[in-house]
Amino acid sequence: MKNYRHILILLLISCTENFAQTKEINREFFDAEWRPVKFEKDSKYYRTIESIGQKFLVKDFYTMGNQLQMEAQCKAIKPDLVFDGLAKFYNEDGNPSRLLLYKDKDIKYLQYWSNSGDELLIGSSGTIKETNESGNQMIMIVKDSSIVVSYEIRPNKADTIYSTTQTSADFPGGLVAFYKNISANVKYPKEARRNGIQGKVFVKFLVNKTGEIEEVKTIKGIGSGCDEEAENSIRSVGKKWIAAQYNNKPVKSIMVLPVYFKLGK
Repeated sequence: MKNYRHILILLLISCTENFAQTKEINREFFDAEWRPVKFEKDSKYYRTIESIGQKFLVKDFYTMGNQLQMEAQCKAIKPDLVFDGLAKFYNEDGNPSRLLLYKDKDIKYLQYWSNSGDELLIGSSGTIKETNESGNQMIMIVKDSSIVVSYEIRPNKADTIYSTTQTSADFPGGLVAFYKNISANVKYPKEARRNGIQGKVFVKFLVNKTGEIEEVKTIKGIGSGCDEEAENSIRSVGKKWIAAQYNNKPVKSIMVLPVYFKLGK
């Protein structure tokens, strides 16, 4: 088993040695849904980006109180952040929540902390139980720094939503077929076209045990009517999904996918 504490120490030393060469290149503001806004007064978060050699040090802050929300090493920042190295996240009260290590498409879960600051992973393994703002219980089982299974128990809806399973939900014909359906249904909003708005809208939805879509909601949008249109295009897809499976049984699972809006079409 790899000693991730040594990895952490070496990466922190590397960052420290380069701090003298860092340079803040911009500051961006975001609302509570992580949508870009122009003014600080309208923001829930703000972001600073510093160059460190050929990488970037990205810091997200809670605007109220200027408390650090995330500090991460990235190899790209546009059009989206591409994590590459350590990423540490914090609660609004300043306590750390999790420490992750990104390498290529692999994510290692080095540590999680409880709300009271206790370490929840021992020897890179453990079970993490949290209660979110909605009062739902979140459970994640980690083994050797990798997630084995994760799910959310919703007492008010009497169901369980899986986010990591043995077999993920799939669309007949794969995502290529799914996006063909999206392209056939999505319409570029006139307001967005008029204002030159383009980009990706990230939409969250559930796939239930019978493959039907439920609870479609934008979690990161670009506005000007694109968010609503992205949601409608996903709802309008006629075919059912193939449900995720856990222990060889179909389960309700969560999906997050981008819907693309690009001018010139």
